[in-house]
Amino acid sequence: MTNIDKIEACIQAGIQKQKRIGFELEHIVCGPQYEIAEYEQVEKCLLDMHKEIGGRLYREAGRVYGIVLPDYTISLEPGCQVEISIAPQKEPGCIEAIYRQFRSVADNVFAEKNLMLLTKGVHPLVENGMMEPDKLPLLPRKRYQYMDAYFEKTGKRGKYMMRATASTQVSLDYESMEDAMRKMRVLSRLAPVFALLTENRNGIGKRHDFQPHLLRAQIWNDVDEDRCGYFPGSVSPDYSFHAYASYLYTKPCILLQKGDETISLGDCSPQEYYSGRQTERACRGSEGMQVTGHAGGEEQAEEEMDTQEHLLTMFFPNVRLRTYVEYRVADSMPIEKAAAYAMMIAKLMYTPSILCKLDELTGQVTQEQAVYEAEKEIMKNGYGAVVYGKPVTKWLHLLFDLAYSVCDSTERKTIQKLLPLPLLYDAYCDLIRGREEQHVEGALAMKDYILHSTAKYHERAVRTLYVPKLFTQRETACFQNLVATLFGIFHKVIAEYETNEAYRKLFGFPEKLEELILRPRTYVCDIPIARIDIFYDEQTGDFKFCEFNTDGTSAMNEDRELGHALSRSEAFEAFCGKYRLRGMELFDTWVDEVLRIYQGAVKSDTLPHVAIVDFLEKGTVNEFEIFRQRFERKGMQAKVCDIRSLRFDGKDCYTDDGMKIDVIYRRAVTTDIMQNYGEISDFLAAVKAEAVLLLGDFRTQIVHNKLLFKILHMEQTMRLLDKKEQVFVQAHVPYTVSLETDLFEKNPSLAMQVRENRERWIIKPEDSYGSKGVHAGVECSRQEWLSFLHDATDHGYILQEFVEPYRTANIDLLNEKTEWITTSNLTGLFVYNGVFKGIYSRVSFDQMISTQYNEMSLATQIVDL
Repeated sequence: MTNIDKIEACIQAGIQKQKRIGFELEHIVCGPQYEIAEYEQVEKCLLDMHKEIGGRLYREAGRVYGIVLPDYTISLEPGCQVEISIAPQKEPGCIEAIYRQFRSVADNVFAEKNLMLLTKGVHPLVENGMMEPDKLPLLPRKRYQYMDAYFEKTGKRGKYMMRATASTQVSLDYESMEDAMRKMRVLSRLAPVFALLTENRNGIGKRHDFQPHLLRAQIWNDVDEDRCGYFPGSVSPDYSFHAYASYLYTKPCILLQKGDETISLGDCSPQEYYSGRQTERACRGSEGMQVTGHAGGEEQAEEEMDTQEHLLTMFFPNVRLRTYVEYRVADSMPIEKAAAYAMMIAKLMYTPSILCKLDELTGQVTQEQAVYEAEKEIMKNGYGAVVYGKPVTKWLHLLFDLAYSVCDSTERKTIQKLLPLPLLYDAYCDLIRGREEQHVEGALAMKDYILHSTAKYHERAVRTLYVPKLFTQRETACFQNLVATLFGIFHKVIAEYETNEAYRKLFGFPEKLEELILRPRTYVCDIPIARIDIFYDEQTGDFKFCEFNTDGTSAMNEDRELGHALSRSEAFEAFCGKYRLRGMELFDTWVDEVLRIYQGAVKSDTLPHVAIVDFLEKGTVNEFEIFRQRFERKGMQAKVCDIRSLRFDGKDCYTDDGMKIDVIYRRAVTTDIMQNYGEISDFLAAVKAEAVLLLGDFRTQIVHNKLLFKILHMEQTMRLLDKKEQVFVQAHVPYTVSLETDLFEKNPSLAMQVRENRERWIIKPEDSYGSKGVHAGVECSRQEWLSFLHDATDHGYILQEFVEPYRTANIDLLNEKTEWITTSNLTGLFVYNGVFKGIYSRVSFDQMISTQYNEMSLATQIVDL
């Protein structure tokens, strides 16, 4: 038996009739601020876990690298990543329960060392370019030192791969070589599609030296072409165990593990190593005997290898053969998604009719180069990619439908947790495509409802399109986290403003406004109500801030009425037949928060009298009236008032019809108040005398003013923030500067960039609302842009990095031309008392999203998966 035969026999030994699923999930270990975790810290965590869960410690050269237990094994990967390998299970549903047992212990142990386990594809700071991978530790094992040195010669991303990546791996049994080869080629052909489905980014910015998608795949593809990616011939129907074994035997092995000894081979292949060993033995054993090598054209005897199992682990293709088929394309994911992924793969690969169908449908892919081309297309275009002649979304719909066809209702719900938002959106659009005329009646019903509704802005009915904005719990969880981080930053900025005179000067507020801002606080939350507008990338989770709206926050009623209108459409009804949809209530939730703030401030459970105030000719009075009704439903008296009509008698504040006011819900923005300062003396006197509780108080202006975007990036602010907050600001707050003459005089290169690359910049007033005075270079001619620059310089404007909005398809079925068109998206996050409560969605056919640029509003729905 040759050595290749031995490797082949090792793979052949995996043949069996069982249909189990193996599962491995890697975790990046770091501190709460993404601090680097050293091996010694992680080793202590393993020792502490061992005390609680038992098992057998795995040691090498006296150091601990894992724990072996009956149901799972814990091990350390090269960059101190913690991997759990769950023993093969007959039922995929068992995987999550075993994993949660592991985490119930691991989370507490690692937290005691101020560490956490992240399920992400790439270390956050490496992903966004704030840290190079060689800053991360490498385990003190010879095998990893040899590999690290070898990968320095074979590609550019070896350090990234070893230290900074983490994956989810699924393993499958096979009942014959034919079965194994079919699984291997189908999984290989579909690998780019599954990699996209399971991509798990950090959402804190991205590196510019990578394509937008499949970051981990891009890293692995530039490590070592001999052992990563797709082996030659592996997607062909002619591939075999022998071909796989022969390939491994003739390629560099890097190292051999013989017992406790780690032997460095470098560029030497097993074939060269074992042939050389036999030659050496022959020379030592036969005096004067000469053994001819391959160069002489004669067959050369080889020493028999005994490390074939090790050899199978030293190559890392996306589909790897051992005594099982191992699928390695998925990023590390939270267990809900990872378990759903494992179940989906099991359903597809263990149903013979589905496996054969997928083999047939992908049969035109017989060369690995076609798979690499599919990867490249997805890396560039994500869910907009076309793969093997059809949209990647259609491949994904097919895979989900095939998996659902062999699932019971519980299994279907599990697999649905894997559904990405772009695929749900595409499914909604598919209900309409090709049947547009059938949906015109529904569009007319939506329009009729809106025209007769309260969804009006300055007496104009809100414009909308037929397809709503969809989000899932994954996005709402992201929004909750970003709001919590952002408001933590806001709190630090406001506290510094209140206590540091030098910091206050950065904002340059006039004396009268500063006096109002520095009034003593009467409740805990600095910003009672806000709408945080973001440009959100629905494929990657990356986002950039657009605007921080505070006291004048509006559009709750638009969202409510658009939701009612949407329910009249046929597409909505059809989609609800497959998925559970819900809106987010934005009126009663605010009323509850007002009551909570008031009762916390006055230390009483009494019900306040509430005045909703604005300069009514500027306000959305329809919305005010709905809020008034909701306050009254909760047992509070409420009035909608013009702020100029309030009366103060030196002790109490009253509406013009005599209602004593306890709480003022201020919808009048600070800009309008300061411009009309002399007309609102009673309001100001009541506020200064603390005769009323003002929601929100004037410290909200610190956040509302667009200068904050500039100030957040300044050293004076950065030193207030912890590492995670600094990363957050750098990733999500667009670069911003004051538009002043000396800016360009001090920085000629910036001046040239701004003038010559206008599409990358936008001009905004420091303090305005409703997109007044906003000019985007992308929407201007060169001459217009230069004119806007000239007029805005030294007149209270900022210059800001322009963020290209995420675009989605939509349709206006009532237009003369009912064609599909892509729209730019802006997502508004309603925040009440510091907590995320809802979403407002706006779109535009242009890249700018504002009233002067074809702005429209869409109904927003949450898909409960």
